[in-house]
Amino acid sequence: MNEQQPVKMESKGVILRALKPSDYHALFKLREEVAYLHLWKGSYRVPTEKEYFQDLDTLQRSHIDAFFVVARSNDREQPVGMVHTFDTNLIDGYTFGAIILDPSFRRQNIGTQASLLFLRYIFALSPIRKVYGDVLEYNIGSLTLIRKLGFTEEGCFVAHKYFNGQYWNSFRFACFRENLANIIHLLDT
Repeated sequence: MNEQQPVKMESKGVILRALKPSDYHALFKLREEVAYLHLWKGSYRVPTEKEYFQDLDTLQRSHIDAFFVVARSNDREQPVGMVHTFDTNLIDGYTFGAIILDPSFRRQNIGTQASLLFLRYIFALSPIRKVYGDVLEYNIGSLTLIRKLGFTEEGCFVAHKYFNGQYWNSFRFACFRENLANIIHLLDT
């Protein structure tokens, strides 16, 4: 029987670590920051803290989806974001992935490093063959990141999201297991 080797969850400057109850308040503030909901939520309903904490407890118990806190190597206790999978389909071999970073830590290579660590983890320890990411047209930072990571655009939902007085497209991208070898060099080890 083959034993699985541990997957390194750290690069220079970034770590992915397990969620702890002490992270809940910081992640609630980040995830439900009204000024940024338009970047990732389909609705603008903000759950109560209690509802969100129950959601995090459920995620921690999930045997299918993965959830990690993003932190900087020099301050491992302070969350600067999160990465997680959702709507995982093990029969067809795909999942959806999401990353949310504190705005003050964007454009510092943290998103790239966290995404690569997370993709490596998913492909090393699961039968998943494809990770999807949905990005709204006006979310330039996420579009830049997902294209930098070599995701393939698989679809466009035309005029899908109403924001700031107009309708915007939503793009669906995918990263296949075999594509990881082409982008893993971007990981700072």
